[in-house]
Amino acid sequence: MREACSRHGTILIFDDVITGFRLAPGGAPQRFGVTPDIVTFAKALANGFPLAAIAGRGDLLDLFGKGVVHGGMFNAQPVAMAAMLATLMPELFATIEARGRRLMDSIRDELAAADHKAVVTGWPQVSHFAFDPDAPARNWRDLANMNRAKYVKFCAALLANGVRAIERGACFMSAAHDDAIVDETLEAPRRAAREVPAT
Repeated sequence: MREACSRHGTILIFDDVITGFRLAPGGAPQRFGVTPDIVTFAKALANGFPLAAIAGRGDLLDLFGKGVVHGGMFNAQPVAMAAMLATLMPELFATIEARGRRLMDSIRDELAAADHKAVVTGWPQVSHFAFDPDAPARNWRDLANMNRAKYVKFCAALLANGVRAIERGACFMSAAHDDAIVDETLEAPRRAAREVPAT
């Protein structure tokens, strides 16, 4: 995409609202080594506090001072700014990645041990799991072929064991997920994997 956009004079924009400041201090552009012309960031920038940012090429960002309207009700809000400074501490990224990898690996192992056909994909900071896939999902069409009914049952079993999973199967790590919370969380998929029938 980067090469195609550069060749045709098209602006490449990354929506880094979810992955920004989770995958790396510089977001997805840093993690994948691709520099977009514009990139948008949001709540991950401040660990969930209301904060967003736009970064990119200087000539494009200069347009915001020349007639492009930009507004926001939380601009420079002090609590969100403090949250951002705490979130962007470099040492947090390695810690979150290690804890997220432990969570991903454990969910994958527990599902396999209970004979579930499932895939756990993504990155330690933002992962995804799904049941009965033909292959790891790469787009929404692939996700449509997953066993949704089993996922709903698994989520209900997780909730009964004290862990709420979101509807689309994604798991998000943050600095608040310390080792004790990860340890406690791992008990839920261990039990749920055995409570939900594999077939």
